[in-house]
Amino acid sequence: MYENDLKLIPLSSTSEAINHIKSGELTIQLKALLPEPAFAVVFSDDRVLAGRWTGSLFQFHNGQSIDEKHIQRLRVFNANKEFHAWRASNGMKARMRTDDFKGEGAHAVIAHQVLSGTQSENNGNGFSELSEKRGTRLFVPFENLGIDEKKERLFIKTHNYIGYNPIGQATYTDCRFVSFTDSKKQNLV
Repeated sequence: MYENDLKLIPLSSTSEAINHIKSGELTIQLKALLPEPAFAVVFSDDRVLAGRWTGSLFQFHNGQSIDEKHIQRLRVFNANKEFHAWRASNGMKARMRTDDFKGEGAHAVIAHQVLSGTQSENNGNGFSELSEKRGTRLFVPFENLGIDEKKERLFIKTHNYIGYNPIGQATYTDCRFVSFTDSKKQNLV
């Protein structure tokens, strides 16, 4: 485990802004920018979905689908890239971030964000339900997680990019999802 569960790493990272995604073209943009398999987390008006992106379509628990007009935020990510889209006043905006771990020039802090869910139950078709006594539930694209209240939890590994403001103070300038991890900080696939 890292001290304070944070680790500073050097890397080369590029970020491309997408200032407007036309209605109905989110999946088209995603296919062009991230044609390889990845994870997906969707924050919509009425729910949060976690699933997989095959490179051409989303796979969520029980074949659930997303309606683009209800998306507040969408993150599709793998170890090297993240497509992050969000609702704006004039439609959807996005950014595509790509990391190169052989390069330098940027720094990021690795963090592991714990997900709600102190119990897990397999639901078939490659998904498990995370739940808590207080009533929260989330279906995730993994089986046999062995989540328990005291030791095992599920995390999202993030890269938090460091930049500098006009007076030279360091600050976080962006955050991207990298992977789901277990309590030992091992990436899940």
